[in-house]
Amino acid sequence: MDRDDHTRSPIGFKTAPRFGGHIVLDLLNTVTRTEVGSADQFTDIETVCHWLAESGLPYESASNEPKLVDAIVDLREIVRELIQCRMLGTAANPALLNEYLGATEGHWELVWKREVEEPSRSFVRTGDAIAVVIAPLAEAAAELLTSGDFASVKRCGNPECSMVFFDPSATSRRRWCDMA
Repeated sequence: MDRDDHTRSPIGFKTAPRFGGHIVLDLLNTVTRTEVGSADQFTDIETVCHWLAESGLPYESASNEPKLVDAIVDLREIVRELIQCRMLGTAANPALLNEYLGATEGHWELVWKREVEEPSRSFVRTGDAIAVVIAPLAEAAAELLTSGDFASVKRCGNPECSMVFFDPSATSRRRWCDMA
């Protein structure tokens, strides 16, 4: 699917399907096939922030930024193209993903709360609010694309389904996005 092959239309649910088994595949699965084409779950800032919250990603710094919707959709389609190429065994140009990867800076901080027995460290990103929110998804995409077990990334066996998923099973025989 090219980056402009689908229209943004509500698909009637606030919670994205979580069949992917990996946050990046769940991101790709926010576009689904319908009888009339495809539908994009990311129609507004509230839905995007809800998805980010469900995914455990901090979004508060950009929750009032309408351009966050465009940025996450753009990143999703860039990643979709790269994953499709990787699945087909063809080369792709990572320049657009690299732009997202290079859009923030950051540093490690020590976090030490009284109620926590031991201190921990946390990576704090700095930069544009939207880039800070999108960076973990771009990093997860790069990690998935370079993963040694990328063969576990599969497309649903139903020809009418557009979902992709990660099959970490020992036999790697899963064929369907949802076993229900």
